[in-house]
Amino acid sequence: MSTSLRRLIGGQLETKRGGGSHMDALDGLRGLAVSLVFLVHYEPWVTPFLPEGTMRSLSIHLGDLGNIGVDIFFTLSGYLIYGGIRRRHMAFGPYMGRRLQRLYPTFLVVFLAALVVAIGQGGSALQEGPGGPLGFILMNLLLLTGVLPFTPLLVVAWSLSWEILFYQIAPALERFGKLADRTPRHRQAIWSLMFIYPVLISFTGSPGNLRFGQFIVGAMLVDQLEHWRIHKSQPSAATLRWLGIAALVLYVVGPWLLFDPTNLAKDGLSQWARYLLLLATAPTILLACIAGEGGLRKAFAFTPLRWLGNMSYSYYLLHALVIRAVGEVVIRLADGTVDGEIRTVPAANQSVWIYPAFILPIYAITLITAFVLFVTVEKPYSLSPTPPVTVYPFRIHRAPWKLRAPKAAQ
Repeated sequence: MSTSLRRLIGGQLETKRGGGSHMDALDGLRGLAVSLVFLVHYEPWVTPFLPEGTMRSLSIHLGDLGNIGVDIFFTLSGYLIYGGIRRRHMAFGPYMGRRLQRLYPTFLVVFLAALVVAIGQGGSALQEGPGGPLGFILMNLLLLTGVLPFTPLLVVAWSLSWEILFYQIAPALERFGKLADRTPRHRQAIWSLMFIYPVLISFTGSPGNLRFGQFIVGAMLVDQLEHWRIHKSQPSAATLRWLGIAALVLYVVGPWLLFDPTNLAKDGLSQWARYLLLLATAPTILLACIAGEGGLRKAFAFTPLRWLGNMSYSYYLLHALVIRAVGEVVIRLADGTVDGEIRTVPAANQSVWIYPAFILPIYAITLITAFVLFVTVEKPYSLSPTPPVTVYPFRIHRAPWKLRAPKAAQ
């Protein structure tokens, strides 16, 4: 990459959100997470090109493994959202307005693109859920796809439902639980009671609902760090680094070993073990990046990985749509067929080399389209201190980015 091009891209992607609390390694963690999620949506479009055998099984295995990227996102959100609430005192209206401003502009653009595609394909996807097409669109726009039993128009939108839920739970718990008046250990005990919710709902469906617990453990890290600071009892940075490295290995290898290709519904005992493993390892990796030192922290602060992390929301929303579009074109060029979620390619056009041959070009296409979305929509409309259009209700008079000054000491 030429110096001028690198400077141009860097000028757009260096956001440094969070002021003095910003950590480069956390941006890199987002970059890793979103790259893993890419594997999830790459798999169903490349697998039809692979003959039965080891490579096809490997493709399915990697697609399943990519699901763990979401756990990093959830843990980061829990840590950052609750940490921001603890550092800054803000009324709920401005706070929620700021959160909606962060999510909705980019989401609406990608959702409208997906809606146009769905209508162009006959609109059959709009019949999902109660209320017909209008009800389906409304439930998608309200980000209810993760809590109601219907397939979202954007396949990744389910996670935003959990994100919105945590946005509401965190300030409510801070206020009504009077967390500011409690010790870090007391706050952690209160947060631990929140595990009752994901555990209970996990019995109503997939144990994957336990993944809401990642928000909780992310929030608990805030209080853990404060406890260490108060009591001057933090483990050494080197200890945290090695714990983080061990957790990263377990984070990747554990789900791989627990994968069951005959149980894609993820309802078996191995899947419970899988989610509990992720529940422990994801926050440990995060903790090592926050309070550790050396190789792991530096690795995640790698500049291209940070840049990807900075535009990860645009990438997360758009990449599956782009992969689907490219995949449909390539399958048809290979004389294959696409019938809903069933994709076939003639045996004559199958090859074990298709997986490595396609992955980098398609990944590059998703990066380019996400970069355009980030520069034209997410950055000016969600990250700018003075966005040209706001999405929160007009009755919230104070702009959400103007923080309420803390009360003076008596």
